[in-house]
Amino acid sequence: MGKHISEFGEAFVGHLASWFVSMSAQHRLFLTLQITLGLWALRWTTQKRLPPPGYAVAFIAVVAAVMSIQGDMLGWQKAIWMLVIGGFLIVELRSISADRSATNLQSAADRHKEDSAFAAVIKGQADAFAATAQTLQTVIQNGQRQFAITVEKLEQSLQLVRGTLEQTKPNAYVRFTYFFFLQDKRHTWQMGLPFGAKLGFRNEGNESADEVWKAGNFYIGANSDSAVEESRVLFDLAWDTEKQGPSFLGRADERFCEIRHPGFSVTEMAAVLSGEKVIYFLFRAEYRDRNGRWGTTVCRKMYNPLIEDEIQCPPINGRIYNDPRYEVTSQ
Repeated sequence: MGKHISEFGEAFVGHLASWFVSMSAQHRLFLTLQITLGLWALRWTTQKRLPPPGYAVAFIAVVAAVMSIQGDMLGWQKAIWMLVIGGFLIVELRSISADRSATNLQSAADRHKEDSAFAAVIKGQADAFAATAQTLQTVIQNGQRQFAITVEKLEQSLQLVRGTLEQTKPNAYVRFTYFFFLQDKRHTWQMGLPFGAKLGFRNEGNESADEVWKAGNFYIGANSDSAVEESRVLFDLAWDTEKQGPSFLGRADERFCEIRHPGFSVTEMAAVLSGEKVIYFLFRAEYRDRNGRWGTTVCRKMYNPLIEDEIQCPPINGRIYNDPRYEVTSQ
């Protein structure tokens, strides 16, 4: 088998050589060019690294020029030239496609690089702006805090000034001092008899008090805020009919007023002495000075009048029941 193939190959090569020699010199030259250019096109077609776009077109132009000067061109020669031109055309199309792909990839890479650089610039500017805004906010907060402190100190200073002016301004200040009962306490409380009390008050201001009205009274109730409020309501209702005056009270003057009470029942007093209820004492004075009309209110509580000194009975907590000086807005 191998011998037959060798004989066939030798015969084919010999026939081919005879055929090549039988050609004219012109045909042998152009056939050599065809083989050379065809191998060149085949090389470019099969390799991965293609020539830049335009190289294969230049070779096509060379082939066209060679074909134009070849005379007496046979059909098979034209076919070979078409194959060579087709090979270079394929190479050119592949070169254009590869160049476009490379260009697109490079453009995408360049855009990504530019976008990354631009994003970094934007981020840097945003960070710088955020840092500046934070610094500005801190400065504003510190300024506001300092301003608030300054305003607070100024307000305190103004309050001190107003207090100083109020203290130095001429005004009357009528204050309740004490009270005491006119009868024997044990006999009065145990028997539930009528009793009287003398109430003391003094002007501690630096101006005389005129049109001084005063009143006081005693009430029994539970030891609770609601009972205090009920006693105050009863006292307010009786103020217009029970108030005494008007009188004049000079600076540092002290006066007394006397009140009469019909007495509490034996049952009420038993509740007080057993600790179920207490006795409330209320006093009010209203007076006038050059700055307006003023009032003072006192509310005190007695737990056991038999053993408790009425002069030392404690005041009720709360400014609404014990207000040393307030402006009277209505007569």
